[in-house]
Amino acid sequence: MDFVVGATGTVGGEICALLTKEGRKVRGLVRPQSDAGRVAELKKLGVDVVEGDLKDSAWMAGACKGVENLYTTASALPVPKEGDEIHSVDLAGQKNLIAAAKSAGVKNIVYTSFPRYDDVHFPLGDAKNAIEEAIKASGVDYTILQASFFNETWLSAAVGFDWASGAVRIYGDGDQKVAFIAAKDVAKYAVASPGNAAVKNRVVKVGGPESVTPNAVAKMFEAAGKPLKVEHALESALQEQLAGADNDVMKSFLGLMITISRGDGVDTAAARAAYPNVELTKVGEFVKRITS
Repeated sequence: MDFVVGATGTVGGEICALLTKEGRKVRGLVRPQSDAGRVAELKKLGVDVVEGDLKDSAWMAGACKGVENLYTTASALPVPKEGDEIHSVDLAGQKNLIAAAKSAGVKNIVYTSFPRYDDVHFPLGDAKNAIEEAIKASGVDYTILQASFFNETWLSAAVGFDWASGAVRIYGDGDQKVAFIAAKDVAKYAVASPGNAAVKNRVVKVGGPESVTPNAVAKMFEAAGKPLKVEHALESALQEQLAGADNDVMKSFLGLMITISRGDGVDTAAARAAYPNVELTKVGEFVKRITS
């Protein structure tokens, strides 16, 4: 039995689809307020849907019973639901889940995280770091996937890259390397982790098939017939905003913006070597698909 926590999310839903396609028995956590359409899709796949919330640990022991592989992708971001906080979901909730998994005899934990810099502190990054350390100390076999920046988010209007309107914001000078990745490819990495000796009990930085610069990505959109006016947000300005931010969500987005402004540090060749059978989406393919 595989258990996916965050099953109605983009990555979690893809994990459920891949696992059921392989004939695996899958349990998926949904919340009482989860989108009914997404829940229906999971049930159609044959997922055993259970209701629960990371802010409440009462359900965890029962849901983890009989589970071999735990995939946890749940987070309060990018859009927190009412009552969600980073400290209650990404920190306390995930810690309780790990403890429940250990007590239930779960064999493997696959946890989705992201690359960070030691000198850049923000609530989500600090929570991810704490959970990574808790997983390492749990005694349960694990793979921690530090996934690069998602195409679907970081090449969208949600973070200022509004290619459809022709105005895009690039963080940093735009010449740093980033291995932008499709959300569905993060799911592929996750599903290919249990039983993979190359990533057993390891933190693995993963990204798309190539590292490109944000400036080069902007040119891809222009080549696809989308002229752009480019604005650059330099790290110095982002650091100033981070220092003055008054809530954890804004602090976390600013921390991520600072991180991408420096580049992600993902070694794409090393990731491919560890996962030789995972087929990945090039940024250019993503751009072509959404602009056509």
